[in-house]
Amino acid sequence: MQNNSNRKPFYVAEIFLILINAILLIPFFAIVFSVRFIKRMISSQRLNRIGNNVWIVIFITIRVIGNTVLSILRFLKLIPIIEHFDKGNIKNILLIRTDRIGDFILSTPAIYAVRENFPNAKISLMVTTYISELIIGDPNVDDIILIDRMCLKTVLKMAKQIRMKNFDLVAVLYPNIWANLLAYLSRAPFRTGYDDKGSGFLLTKWSLHPRERGKLKHEVEYTLDILRFYGIDTKNKKLNVSVTEYGEKKAALFLQHHNIKESDIMINIHPGASKIYRRWNKERFAELADKLLLYKNVKVVFTGDNSERSFINEIVLMMKNKPILAVGNTRITEIVSLIKRCSLYIGNFTGPMHIASVFNVPIIVILGSKHPADSPEIWAPGEGHIVIDKDVDCTYCIQDLCKDLKCMNNVTVDDIMDAVRKQLSKTNKALK
Repeated sequence: MQNNSNRKPFYVAEIFLILINAILLIPFFAIVFSVRFIKRMISSQRLNRIGNNVWIVIFITIRVIGNTVLSILRFLKLIPIIEHFDKGNIKNILLIRTDRIGDFILSTPAIYAVRENFPNAKISLMVTTYISELIIGDPNVDDIILIDRMCLKTVLKMAKQIRMKNFDLVAVLYPNIWANLLAYLSRAPFRTGYDDKGSGFLLTKWSLHPRERGKLKHEVEYTLDILRFYGIDTKNKKLNVSVTEYGEKKAALFLQHHNIKESDIMINIHPGASKIYRRWNKERFAELADKLLLYKNVKVVFTGDNSERSFINEIVLMMKNKPILAVGNTRITEIVSLIKRCSLYIGNFTGPMHIASVFNVPIIVILGSKHPADSPEIWAPGEGHIVIDKDVDCTYCIQDLCKDLKCMNNVTVDDIMDAVRKQLSKTNKALK
């Protein structure tokens, strides 16, 4: 473990590195916006492939220049050389995961892995304020560092605060250029993660994301792979989220207010998703909810955040029957406790699906995109759950540019109803 005085040479190196990166990033962002504009103007598979190849060349160039600069700085002894990793010297660890709900939940086995390998170390976790309730009170985490959004402005603002904590190891559990930069500015002697936009050189152990090389496996394994660079692993792959007293009280009051009994089949429908192409169409969600509400022992609860409120309201307006809404103005811990009480979860590939998985709530998930990044091999909720997707004749999936979304539109209400009966047959409840 390096003491703080040994990390002082970073000052000169940081200034030098920031200047170099500034020179590189100006043309980089100019190219980014130019290519995005062209792709929107001309939607074609060939253009998309050409654009991807351009990115690859740019990122390789950034990595080569970055590695060269750092090698020169180490040779000149302006920054420390990379030390031999010794688990016995690791006392202070930072884990970073600041993206979405599902991504974070799939990273919880990585937290177990760190605690198992470093039982006496202080473990800090950097997450967004919204997601923090998913981990509050976890005995494996000693400190939670909150961040609103991972971006350059936030990194420069928090760099000094993170540096003063003297971390020995920083693990960025997902590909993010700004998180990689923050890891570097922390002055931790050991920094691990995935390359993102050529930023891998900021880390002491890194690789390209396996997905970029066509190697698909579950997101849980991707996050653990980051720790495996330093021989940190676990056999415990169980997902976890925190259940709070506040969430439990609010969920109990919600059920009481809407007269939902223990004998009822409470079905959670979550129609939103982070990407438009991941959403099943609203007309079919409305038809599905109406069919379910024909059964006297079924209560349908729609969930969603404030950004999904208008989309869900449009669904409700199309319905003949009245569902129960838990949309917006609800804390994530309330949603956790509500989903925990459900008999069935129906939705797209999105974060609440993974909350349902934690509590073994039977899941029916609607999958459209055939792009490798959306593969069920990466995101599927596990055994016993049903993933509904349809084969389409797309030879090359460009999700954001797709106009007809045949993959989603080919999924029918009858497909979902058949899956509902199949999932409920595994429980002691049946539609009546």
